[in-house]
Amino acid sequence: PHCCVGNYKNEPRRELSTDEIKDILDQSAKAFVVNFFGGEPTMRAEIMELIKYASERAVYVFCVTNGLKITKDFARQLKDSGLEMLYVSIDSPIPEKHDQLRGMKGVYNKAVQGIKNALEVRLKCALSTYVTKETLANGEFEDIIKLARELGANGVRYLLPTPAGRWLHNPEVKLTPKEERKVRKIAKFPFVCRDFYFQTQSSSQCRGIADNVYFYISPYGDVQPCCFMPLTFGNTREEPLKTILERM
Repeated sequence: PHCCVGNYKNEPRRELSTDEIKDILDQSAKAFVVNFFGGEPTMRAEIMELIKYASERAVYVFCVTNGLKITKDFARQLKDSGLEMLYVSIDSPIPEKHDQLRGMKGVYNKAVQGIKNALEVRLKCALSTYVTKETLANGEFEDIIKLARELGANGVRYLLPTPAGRWLHNPEVKLTPKEERKVRKIAKFPFVCRDFYFQTQSSSQCRGIADNVYFYISPYGDVQPCCFMPLTFGNTREEPLKTILERM
């Protein structure tokens, strides 16, 4: 219910092909970081091929996953393909609650095992989570940080709630300044860090950040300042990426 890509659930268009994604990566040759996320990127049959292709063109390649497919062999393939960091999403430190949010029983244990598998083959792995008013008040956010340390993970990446996806028309989910200060007090950098391209919750500020360091391309080729901002400046199937970015 909280994912920014929730609006794509009923998207009728065909997803970008492997060749189309490679073409985008070629056009993004100066990119410092490439991040594959979803939906679920590990469901794509060519994910290893795409990670390898991206790693030959960018300094860092990341991937965000639910962790369900991360066996030791799969993790080793990710590492050998050039993946720098794997982020595994943990919605709650309470197994039953995580499973409920994900809509499937047993996925918490599989995600935790996926983290262990990645770390065992020496693939850098961090937990990815988000902070809500509830998880801040009931201590779950702190418990996720404790879980990461217990697992020996490389860190925790957290996002703040933003009116996007299925939360698009729910501005009340945003934290108050007082709550954000509490988050910063709990989050001890560098082990715990806020995702740099989600540092803001307003459209104008989002664009200001994206101007310099970040842009998002949807599974259908739409180019946006970020995935939280439902504003498209063009499509890579229709014109060069450089032309779109200059307009953005």
